Amino acid sequence: KLESLYSIMYHGKLFASSDEQRGERFFGGAPGVYCHKDTTCPKTANYFRLVPLCKDGVFWAPLWEIMVDRADRIPVKNTDQWVQPERSVKLVNLWLFGVRYQDMQSGWEVTESWNPILEAHPESKGAISSDCWKDIPT
Repeated sequence: KLESLYSIMYHGKLFASSDEQRGERFFGGAPGVYCHKDTTCPKTANYFRLVPLCKDGVFWAPLWEIMVDRADRIPVKNTDQWVQPERSVKLVNLWLFGVRYQDMQSGWEVTESWNPILEAHPESKGAISSDCWKDIPT
């Protein structure tokens, strides 16, 4: 998600999904960084949330190109995703996907406007406090 981009760049890595209390999603017993190989990369669009940034009709989503050490993996079944420990995932390139509203596919997740309150702060140590949501328009 675009809201996590600053934090990822600040830390220089992807963090493992491992804490259900924080709303992180992962297969039971398989915390880690969830990845797709080159041949299943188009499936990453299922995780995009497109966000308008420049009031020009273009919506954006980030996509990290990564390298992983498959010898250091977390075994999972019944999925085409790879699950890797943080230590075996290296950021290679950042790709930005831009699309106009009229060119979007049905079912793509869209945020109507950029909201800096939702941006992941790189030095945050815990879950977002519930009162931070009071300023978000509904």
